[in-house]
Parts: sequence; C-alpha cells; structure tokens
Amino acid sequence: MVPFQELPASVLNQLWPQILDAVAHNAPSGIMFSKQVRVGGVKTLGQHRIKEGLDLFRKLSAEFLAIPYKEEYARYVPWFGEPMLEALPNFGTHAEPVLALVEKWPVLKGRGKDFAKKIPEIRKKMAKAGTPSLKIIAN
Repeated sequence: MVPFQELPASVLNQLWPQILDAVAHNAPSGIMFSKQVRVGGVKTLGQHRIKEGLDLFRKLSAEFLAIPYKEEYARYVPWFGEPMLEALPNFGTHAEPVLALVEKWPVLKGRGKDFAKKIPEIRKKMAKAGTPSLKIIAN
C-alpha cells in the first residue's frame, strides 16, 4: 500500500500521472492487493482536487453504468464507489455530473440502498464547497 496522504506535494506533483494510471487500471500482478492502492489514489485525487481525477471518476462511473443490467450488478457497489463519494465534495459543484451518473447505478435499487442514502448529504457538501479551483496536471 502506498501512503499517498503522507507524500509531500513536491513528490505528488511528479507522481500524478502514475496515480491516475493506478486508479484507472488494476495492477498486472498482485491484483489481490491493488484495491488499496486504487482507493488511496481516489482519495488523494479528491483531496488535491485534481481535474483529471474528476474526469476519471466520471469515466469509471459511466463505465459501471454502461454494463448491461443483470441482477448480479444490483448486488455490489463498485470498488471506487465509497472512496469516490468521500472525494466528490472536495470538487464542489464541478462534481455534479459524476454524482448524476452515480444516481443511475442499478446497485442503488439493490444492495446499495445504504449507499444511495448518502447521496443527498454528498450533494449538500458539494453545494457548500461551491466551485473551487481545480488543479490541472496535464501538460
């Protein structure tokens, strides 16, 4: 596990592309432990309001939504669901399109009912945060 929160900004500035890649893709080996790296990356991208992180959250959410509905998809929240909900308020109203996708997930009608209950509070936190500036890391 990588303790992203303990890394200084000078190191993170060099690692952003790798952090984005780690969140977007499972490790080719050690998949069993890759989730913690990915979750840590989601939280860190949110903590630092990285615009490309928000774009990645939108992509992951849309991909999850695009999976053809089957009963098994109503049984689980994707690995990025909880940490992403924690991260979205940091982006303020910029995160509204992502939350709108999340609200359409089939899981919210199945096992994810508790997950769905968190959405109104997340929306309030996003509104309270306003429209903070986002950090762009792409060159």
